Amino acid sequence: MVVDTNLVLMALGTIIYAAYFFKKLAGLATISSFEMVILQAIFFLPMQLFGRLLGIEMLPFFLVHMAIGLILFPVFLPRLKYGVLSRQGFLRLVGLGKMQGIVIEDEAGLKNIDVLVVDPGEFDGVNDNSKSLPDPRFKSALKLGISIETAPEFLARNYGFIEIKHHITASQVKLKKARFFDIIKTWLEMTASLILLVFMSPVLGIIWCLIYWMHGSPVLFRQERLGKRGQSFEILKFRTMNDDGTNIRGLGEFLRQSHLDELPQLFNVLSGDMALIGPRPEWIYLTTPELAPTDYWIRRTIKPGISGWAQVNYRPSRSRYMREKKLGYDIYYINNRSIFLDSLIWVRTVASVLRLFMLPIQREKHRK
Repeated sequence: MVVDTNLVLMALGTIIYAAYFFKKLAGLATISSFEMVILQAIFFLPMQLFGRLLGIEMLPFFLVHMAIGLILFPVFLPRLKYGVLSRQGFLRLVGLGKMQGIVIEDEAGLKNIDVLVVDPGEFDGVNDNSKSLPDPRFKSALKLGISIETAPEFLARNYGFIEIKHHITASQVKLKKARFFDIIKTWLEMTASLILLVFMSPVLGIIWCLIYWMHGSPVLFRQERLGKRGQSFEILKFRTMNDDGTNIRGLGEFLRQSHLDELPQLFNVLSGDMALIGPRPEWIYLTTPELAPTDYWIRRTIKPGISGWAQVNYRPSRSRYMREKKLGYDIYYINNRSIFLDSLIWVRTVASVLRLFMLPIQREKHRK
């Protein structure tokens, strides 16, 4: 029996490749099983290209690639039960989104959880030998092998969010350099922007003509925004508002809701002022000390983006408090930015745009 060496190597490579990417994807905060499947399929494309160059039929390997994800799903994404010591203070809300916490009243309640989430202040007095613990439930949790996680760690791992209280601490901001990733990301995004502009040119042309025909010039809205290192640049958008600041009805509302008014920002990406993925560039007026959080400067350590982690996880900010919440998501992105997190943001951005396009159809069905 003759064994095809290329097939054996491809099979082993597929298993290792699938396991590696699944582990990386499983580490992304809030990722769903559906998003996992989509990204697993997308990341198989390089293997598909490599297999075709070798003249190998890749469908069986694709099925193996996807099956690895189904097998490893319960291993890397277990359904954990979380517990908290008290309803007071930071953890007074024990239910966060889909994550439900159980208040542990006594040591017996520890048997019902996998992870104990505590406020950092509750660790006061704990030494390296775990001989002096401020609460007997800590010692019991350690004896039972229950993981202990601080509330900030819980929020970052499960929600992709950094809780900010007054000022950001050094432990909250890693300011990940990721120089190699940033260089590759810049070239990939510029290439992607050029391709998108070519394919979307008919749409851009139609929108341009409609705005000019219905509302005259200028067609583009320009506004000064802050970019990387605090350098200002002129952001481009299709005009969707009248001179008095009111929304243009009909076309303008549609462009804003569908985010098609953001398409001219692809030129900002090509010019190097923006990225496809990153913190949204703020209007300079909103970055004053009176209107912006104290540590807003951290957002300027990387290029601003057309879409970002805060945009797919939080609503548009209309107050200082909301900008502080968005900053928590932006800092998480800066700390953890990678091709995997960028890919998840892309999937969620496309999904949100598709949902906006489906809303009129759904409303029409409800009327009938």
